[in-house]
Amino acid sequence: MLSISNYVSFGLLFLFLQNVGANESPQLEAVFVVIRHGDRTPTSFYPNDPFRNESFWPEGVGELNQAGIQRMSQAGLLYRKTYSQFLNETKGWPIYVKSSIRKRTIDSVELFLKSFLENDKVNVSEMVKLDQKMLTTTYKCDKSNQAWLQFFSSKTVTDYINSKNEGIKYLEEKTGDKYLDQFPFILRNLEFLATTLEIERDEYHLNVPEWARNKSTIDLMSDLKKHAYLFDWQIPTVQRFRVGPLLGDITSIMWQIIHENGFANKQRFYLYSTHDVNQVVLLQSLGLYDQIGLWPTSYSSAIVFELYHQKEQYYVRTLYREIPLDSTLSDGHYVLRDTPLNITSCNDFSWTFDSTQTSESLCSHKRFQTLIAGKVPRDYDKECRTSSAEYTSVSWAVTFIVLLFTYLHQ
Repeated sequence: MLSISNYVSFGLLFLFLQNVGANESPQLEAVFVVIRHGDRTPTSFYPNDPFRNESFWPEGVGELNQAGIQRMSQAGLLYRKTYSQFLNETKGWPIYVKSSIRKRTIDSVELFLKSFLENDKVNVSEMVKLDQKMLTTTYKCDKSNQAWLQFFSSKTVTDYINSKNEGIKYLEEKTGDKYLDQFPFILRNLEFLATTLEIERDEYHLNVPEWARNKSTIDLMSDLKKHAYLFDWQIPTVQRFRVGPLLGDITSIMWQIIHENGFANKQRFYLYSTHDVNQVVLLQSLGLYDQIGLWPTSYSSAIVFELYHQKEQYYVRTLYREIPLDSTLSDGHYVLRDTPLNITSCNDFSWTFDSTQTSESLCSHKRFQTLIAGKVPRDYDKECRTSSAEYTSVSWAVTFIVLLFTYLHQ
């Protein structure tokens, strides 16, 4: 017959074993990386731009420059250092990757793969699958473009533009462009101006006009750029069609890894090469954009989803990963910097990871799957269509221009 002390001992042992199990390290199961291309040359120029001649840009307009080539190559090495042990143990090295149709994203992912795989026998160009629907914002979708047009006609947007009216007129005088006549693309075209000047002034250190170096003008253009990204991608309908296919692909693969026994020894690293606008709409759709300061993502940065397994449960860790220059070194080396992203009301498990040295909140896979399900179109082409009554000839013209502008400048 067991004494009371025996029961107490068994109880303490049970609690101890429970606590040990709770403290087991979560095991990595898969990695999904939505990465932006490397540093590039400008995609457009203003009428009075002294550097609009293509002779200033030998790489070509809107193409990777030397800094972009170097950053993407080193990104591959840094990711290899981070995940090689896991991929060797699971035999999960990538078989294919996906990219947008733009040359700079294709070049970027190929540079990344060459460093990441360190295998000269692999033809990395054959690994790249192009996907415009998933990794650009240019795939034809009437309903998304209509929702975008309606929002840019709203009081929210027009009030903001009116509040900046004098500043925009000043920019028109200096640049020779007529931004206020370019509805509904006023903010997007001003963002193109701001980005071009950032590249010319801050990255290439060209002798831009004095007005473009003035702090008040820089602050104005920064605010206009910030709101262009904020307004463009905050509309739920736009988010559903512009990032839904990507989220659907990621969650579908996660489900297969968890539920299909035959998934062992298959790919565990999934790479998507895309643009800052796609990353921004992804972050906004998950309510995470404010956690990176409501500012567009940096070159070669990534939104990373890591799938973990712990005690019969699966969890998703979300990161914003940048590849900045190491300020302590003078020889152009880059480092990997992770910022944990916490999805609201999805804090199901906490763990401290080596890369951040902070306690991070992970989202249970079940909750993550439920959250994403409502953001993924079931029949993309059918849901994108609108009736002729809803979609006027004017809207068709807007659709064409939206697609053209986005294609040229992403």
